[in-house]
Amino acid sequence: MRPLGESRYLCFRFLARCCCTAGMAAFLILWPLSVEKSLAGSFTPEQVKAAMLIKFTDFITWPEKAFDRSPDTFVIGILGSPKMFRLMAPLKGKKIQGRSLSVVQLKRWDPGQPVHLLYLGKSGTGLDPPPEGGTGSKATLTVSDSEEFLKAGGILSFITGENGRIGFAVNRTAQIRSGLVFSSSLLKLAQIRYYGYGVEK
Repeated sequence: MRPLGESRYLCFRFLARCCCTAGMAAFLILWPLSVEKSLAGSFTPEQVKAAMLIKFTDFITWPEKAFDRSPDTFVIGILGSPKMFRLMAPLKGKKIQGRSLSVVQLKRWDPGQPVHLLYLGKSGTGLDPPPEGGTGSKATLTVSDSEEFLKAGGILSFITGENGRIGFAVNRTAQIRSGLVFSSSLLKLAQIRYYGYGVEK
């Protein structure tokens, strides 16, 4: 993990290369994925989470079958959070794992729609996540903001500590069933949960 001073330096170097739009400001938080309050204090929680969503893709491998219907496109779907969509929409066309990024705002979750990363905002967390984290012909990384989401079968949830630190928890049961492969570096930063198969811890 880089020292805080170096992280700030890299963030501002990145800003200099960007278009300086409000949406791009969200992506200053390049690393670490667990963001300290002192580094994230200048950004809204949504901006920090948006940055982390993009950074997650550097540490997760999707099975090739996930791209059968969209071989050249990586799709991020946003459900129930117009603010998150506005932050991420300017990144359309950015390369994610060698594919062009598409950001779509969803009114409902359609399991038949090719979505590789699905973020459910507060107004969307009442919906059941895709079965088994979106297994089948494609794998979907489902992300939200509550422990209940993980218990219902979601894969990843943001966690905000009392000190303002934003971290995340991973439901390993749902993650493994989804076919998504998380790097050991990502898992070391996560709080690990096991919900499913009759096991809850």
